[in-house]
Amino acid sequence: RQTSLAAPFVLLAYNKMADPVFEQLYVKQLAGTSFLGRSLADDDGKLTNEGTVIVWGLISFIFCTLVHFSGRIITPLYSKNYKGMNEADKNNWDSRYSSMLHSALCVWYAYDLVYTSDFFFKEGEPAPVLRNSVRSYACLGMSAGYFVVDFYLVWAYDLGGFEMIAHHVGSLLSVMVAASTGECHMHALWMLVTEFTTPFINFRWWLDKAEMKNSIWYLLNAIAIVLSWTVFRIMAFPPFFYVMYQQRHQIKLMQPISQVLLATFPLILTFLNLYWYYKIIKGGMKLLMGPSKKAKKE
Repeated sequence: RQTSLAAPFVLLAYNKMADPVFEQLYVKQLAGTSFLGRSLADDDGKLTNEGTVIVWGLISFIFCTLVHFSGRIITPLYSKNYKGMNEADKNNWDSRYSSMLHSALCVWYAYDLVYTSDFFFKEGEPAPVLRNSVRSYACLGMSAGYFVVDFYLVWAYDLGGFEMIAHHVGSLLSVMVAASTGECHMHALWMLVTEFTTPFINFRWWLDKAEMKNSIWYLLNAIAIVLSWTVFRIMAFPPFFYVMYQQRHQIKLMQPISQVLLATFPLILTFLNLYWYYKIIKGGMKLLMGPSKKAKKE
């Protein structure tokens, strides 16, 4: 059975059937074409690994862009504060729709490939740092499309400051290099699992702008942020670095750009996560302790 490009996007939500679906993904319009010397599809239109990245990257880019701009129509229907926001806050609000979808899809696949599958850990060739699959290529393609859109918004409207720019530059480089070289797919996917915290961060921002900081929902979401951040952005990295140490003899098999990114970006991301964790804990303590005496007097 051949699956056309017009197949529903939700097709990706299937877990165990994902590999057969992707293996049989055909785009007849791309049959025999190449880009920058790399074949996108064979003569029958079956996508190569590079074709899979580009097709799902374009789908993700177009989809995230449409979702973002649809926010200008949808958000005013349920948020009374939206119209009074400045342009940066409106873009910040609307950018979080696509980040929710990206988080749901990519965390699902990244978690399944890294944590519940033995694909990257079983014995045999090729070496784990060189292993990849159609599913990992598709996941990286979807992430690349999303990060391109979100990086533009972060840069254009200063959403999150230097830390967010550093995060997005490193994430985009890691995803694109892994997709183009076929190396370090496990490591790139492992870091994508940290996006599990994104929905809770988004809800904190939405609740704040909706003037619901004193609601029970804000408190419950704050607890969810602390718990999810602790598990997925703090506790997830010691095992990551342990695996890196165990695979140190495989570094020579990778291209120089992959070696540099593997040696630098996980450390940068760890420091960013610790910095943000400090701010989260500080904000959580302030929320639990209530307003200061000075604030009460005012």
